[in-house]
Amino acid sequence: LTSLAGLGQLAELNLSGTQVTGKSIEVLSAMPALSRLNVSRTAIEPSALERLRQARPQLQIKVPAQVGQPAEG
Repeated sequence: LTSLAGLGQLAELNLSGTQVTGKSIEVLSAMPALSRLNVSRTAIEPSALERLRQARPQLQIKVPAQVGQPAEG
């Protein structure tokens, strides 16, 4: 995700099915225009999502029950 950090106008990001983890929360938190994020079927831990929610309360995060489980494939 560090390659996306410079995209200051990125408003929506779909990470569904990727191998992204909670280590990416700092990068996501620093994306100023990000308003919608899909993290379904990722390995992002619930505690990392809570940190993101605290840092960016206006961010809409799609978090189905599969969060915290590694992506298949």
